[in-house]
This record gives sequence, structure tokens and C-alpha cells, in this order.
Amino acid sequence: MRLSTLLFALLAAIAVPAFAASSTYTASTGNVQSTMVTTMYFDVGGHAVAAPNLPASSCYFPGPCDFSASTLSYVLVDGTSAVFQNFSGTFHSVGSSVYEIDGTASGTNSIGATVSVVVRYQFRAWCRSGRGGGCYKKYISGSMTVSP
Repeated sequence: MRLSTLLFALLAAIAVPAFAASSTYTASTGNVQSTMVTTMYFDVGGHAVAAPNLPASSCYFPGPCDFSASTLSYVLVDGTSAVFQNFSGTFHSVGSSVYEIDGTASGTNSIGATVSVVVRYQFRAWCRSGRGGGCYKKYISGSMTVSP
């Protein structure tokens, strides 16, 4: 290999930053509490807990409603974890008593890396009024994408 070719290859390698890829974690199982706090169990192991702070005085089924200043935490199968207090997004109906939470958060994880997180999950809700009324929720599916 010629010296000029080697030098060019070395400079190109240094000049092009290495970007880590985003990772998406699918959660086929989970649960939704009456308070809307949701635990998503990732298919590959680990879990996330989303606690959207929906405004009680103005957010009703079927939505849509915005939320902010909420908590999102996760623990991945490799042990990396994070807790964010800036989880924000929307709650809305996607039809046939199915609802969706879409949100984002960002911050530093347990190994000191800055990350951005996108969360989306769906659940079914049945609501009734009167004696014994309330809304009953069943988790359907979700995912979380973590980007550097």
C-alpha cells in the first residue's frame, strides 16, 4: 500500500466520527395501573416504567391530552438504567377503546452517556359510570427507542 493511500485512510477514519446506533426494545407484555403508571416488559429482558402526569382536571377519555414533567425510568438487560423527570408527550385514542401514550425524555443514563428516549405504548380501556364504575385498563403492546 502506498504511503499516501495509507495516510488518506487514516485521516478519513479520524475525521469521520463514530455514531452509536439507536436501539429499539419491543414490549409485548406489560400492565397499566388505574393511575396510568405503566410497566413495559421488554421481550429481550429489562423493563420501563412510564408515569405520565396527565392533568386530572382537563384530561378525560378519549383525550387527546398533553403531559409534561413526568417520570420515565428503565433498566435494560445489560444493567444500564436511567430515570428521567422530563418525560412529556400525548395521550390519545386510536379507536375501538384503544388508547396510546407517545412520549419522549432525555438525560444521562447510569454509565454517564447522554441519551434520548422515545416511548410508545397502547392499552385498551373500558369505562363505566355509577356504582362500581371507573376505567379498567389492559396493556396491548409498546416499544422504547434509546438513541445516543
